Amino acid sequence: MHFKHPHFTPVELEGLQKELYRSCYEILGPSLVRVLRSWFEGWKNLKDSSRPLLRDRAERMRNYVMNAVPGIYPAILFGPNRDRRAEARQFLREIQKEYGTLSVKERLRCWGTVPLSLWTWITEKLGIFQQPRLLRVEHRF
Repeated sequence: MHFKHPHFTPVELEGLQKELYRSCYEILGPSLVRVLRSWFEGWKNLKDSSRPLLRDRAERMRNYVMNAVPGIYPAILFGPNRDRRAEARQFLREIQKEYGTLSVKERLRCWGTVPLSLWTWITEKLGIFQQPRLLRVEHRF
């Protein structure tokens, strides 16, 4: 931690932080899906605007969603619980309903994220290739 707390040790704070992040993940689902949902809703709200600037912004949001759709597949397969996985699956259906079905190339990109997700999960469980822990150095005069 980057600070000292008067009532918790750094180890306790780290544990609380991990517990908080895990709870948020279980309740809210993967953050990527939530961001995509925001962009998708933004596209729906702005796509028919009479203002060209807003229509351009809607088109950018549509492109953001389409470029990030492959991230939904791991959420569908490995989401934290049945409800979040169903939510991601339903969201993919909504995207396809609005934008059209995915091309073969887009589906291959989507399925390509699955082994990458498995690799990330394995390396996390084994504790390899992770970010280095914070090194705190104190210089006392």
